[in-house]
Amino acid sequence: MHQKRKELNRENNALDKKICAENQGVFTDMICYLRGSSLSAYDQERVRRDLTEMVLDAQERGDALSDVIGGDYKAFCDEIIASLPHKSFGRRAAEYGGVVCLAAAVLGVIKILLSPSFLMWLKDFLTGRPAALPRLAFSLGNVLLCVAIVIASVLIVELIVRNTFNAEKDRGVKAACAVLVLAVGASLCLSLLWLGEVVLLRVPLLWACAAVVVLYLTYRLLDAMAGRP
Repeated sequence: MHQKRKELNRENNALDKKICAENQGVFTDMICYLRGSSLSAYDQERVRRDLTEMVLDAQERGDALSDVIGGDYKAFCDEIIASLPHKSFGRRAAEYGGVVCLAAAVLGVIKILLSPSFLMWLKDFLTGRPAALPRLAFSLGNVLLCVAIVIASVLIVELIVRNTFNAEKDRGVKAACAVLVLAVGASLCLSLLWLGEVVLLRVPLLWACAAVVVLYLTYRLLDAMAGRP
């Protein structure tokens, strides 16, 4: 089923390019709103295919989307979403767990590549000087910053998708996103100024790389579980 979802996603991406600029805005809003629903990823792609074909058919006939779908795009999407089975609690937990694992893997790679000990070892390695593999220091500031980034990212996405059709709340959503970004920035400053020296553990480079690989593989597994109908 995971592979079918991937294939359907590629086909939908190709079809999306045929949508004219006039309809692209509304179509993008509908897909964005759909991504925030509790439908499985596979069902989301199926609905996306149906919506794409509906938009393309309207284009060929020269009809406006408002004439085909109606003026209330949110109600139209809600009706479709309500007619399909929703993800169980376990699959929703797998989805959020996958997001956390992917974010942790990406942040782990950044930590490794920007670590002073790794950069010094890489310099010695490239210049032909033998050097033992370094140990990476993970501080309390690193941990708090990673947690802040993950939480802020999830909340920003949720705010955007849940208020896609709500023009009145658009300004509030932007303000909330700005507050979250400022919070992450404040966490970064705090981690660098005060908590950067509070080392929680030192991990050998190979262990850190292995942890990143495990986190990514866990993300792929959880993503496949969440994507099943």
